[in-house]
This record gives sequence, structure tokens and C-alpha cells, in this order.
Amino acid sequence: MAYKLPNPERERTERNRELKRLRSPDEEDRVQRAAALMLVFHEERDINHVMELAQIVMDAADDGVDVLVTTYLEDVADAEDRMERLAMLANVGRWIESAALEDVARDRGVAVAADWCGQVNDEIDRAERFSVVERRFDADVRKAVQARFP
Repeated sequence: MAYKLPNPERERTERNRELKRLRSPDEEDRVQRAAALMLVFHEERDINHVMELAQIVMDAADDGVDVLVTTYLEDVADAEDRMERLAMLANVGRWIESAALEDVARDRGVAVAADWCGQVNDEIDRAERFSVVERRFDADVRKAVQARFP
């Protein structure tokens, strides 16, 4: 059995073919496939395709926000990774001008970040985590997280 070398060009071509199929409103399970492909494109920093797929999901599903949040957080156990994914989604909401997506991602991000910051008791470590929250989101989310601590 011959060893197949990874071929990034072939993988990119397959993703682009899938994107073309998803543009058709007749596709079965279009919303879930678009959300999953959107995450792949997001991890590769292909922002134009991310925005297009996010718009497809938001237009095609009544619960588009929930589908995107579920897809982005699926199988992500680490709190810091969940926070990163929620920050990514908040950015997508801002890019496509979807206040609903941005608000849900930011609200969940505050909850996840507060839990993550609460895992440390040392003030220096907690301040460092607040700084990470601000880099991921912005100063408003950091302030909301800090407000949860006396």
C-alpha cells in the first residue's frame, strides 16, 4: 500500500467545491455543512469565505446563531479554547453586521472567561488572564468579567 502525501491544494479544491454546492438553496443539511466548513475556513484565516458561509447559515436557518455557536463549541472542552472560539464568532458577527450573533458570542464569552479567570486565586495570574480576555475580545468584555469578581 502506497503512502499518500498530504496535498493541501487538493484539500483546498475540495473545500471550494463544497462551498459551491452550499451556495445552492436545494442542498440537504446545508446549514450544518456550511457551519462546519465555516469553522475550517476560519481556522485557515480565509475570512471572505467565513463571512459568506456565516451569511448562508444566518439566512437559511431560523436558529442560525445557535447553529453557529454549537458548531464552534462542539468538542471544545478547554475553557481558554472555548473563549477563543467565542471571540472568533463575535468577530464574525461584527463582520457580517449581525448584532444577534455578536451579542450571543460576547455574552457567552463573558461567562466562559469569568469561569476561566476564576480558576486562579493569585491576583497577578488573574490580572494576566484579564489581559488575555481583553486581547481576545475587547476592554468591554474584560470589564464585564472583572465586574464578576469582588
